Amino acid sequence: MFIRKIGVIVTISFLSSTAIAGQYESLESLTALAKGFTTKNVVLDQGEALEITVPQSELNKTLVTCANAITMDFPEGTNRDHFNAVELSCGSPVAWKILVPVNISILTKVVVAKHNIISHQVINEDDVDISSTDKSHLYSGFFTEKTMVVGQMSNQSISAGMVLTKRNIQQPTLVHRNEVIDLTAKNNSITVMMKGVARSDGGLHDMIKAYNPSSKKMLDAVVIGSGRVEVVS
Repeated sequence: MFIRKIGVIVTISFLSSTAIAGQYESLESLTALAKGFTTKNVVLDQGEALEITVPQSELNKTLVTCANAITMDFPEGTNRDHFNAVELSCGSPVAWKILVPVNISILTKVVVAKHNIISHQVINEDDVDISSTDKSHLYSGFFTEKTMVVGQMSNQSISAGMVLTKRNIQQPTLVHRNEVIDLTAKNNSITVMMKGVARSDGGLHDMIKAYNPSSKKMLDAVVIGSGRVEVVS
């Protein structure tokens, strides 16, 4: 009889312990904590947006509910500018620590081709659109405003949806080497126009060398249009 009572006591104690351990942290709360920590620690430039996903399948579903606030931190040895996990830990009633993986995408607005653009086509506003793209997938030299590409020329075929960069577009050549050009020289309120000869190719706003036959001098000039330059004083 005495042995049976002990058996009953032990069984009740075990069931009670199991019931307490059955109160687990929800995947939703763990995900929210990881996302909140990430949001506070990722620096965005103007116009950028943050997108965070947490793979639910990789979260521990049997973490006992923490009696106090869960501690959030960077994993040990992590580069804080490039992290892909958040450390969550609890001290009571059961101590635990996990790494929650986070997939971080920084979305930035870039100029893309609205439709296919053929090589050597001068780009106008109807040829391009603005799209949000993951910054980590971008090459340097992308554009963020339509006005930055309008008037430029494609140097290769560009497919619809492709990001426009300094690699696939360039300023069209408005002045060609040895071409007779219009020289404009300004001095306060006085403007003098004359003919000259370009000594190099140049696109809009490019600096070129131009020869003035009248003065027989070589001048520095800025391209301001097709066959037109302005002398830099």
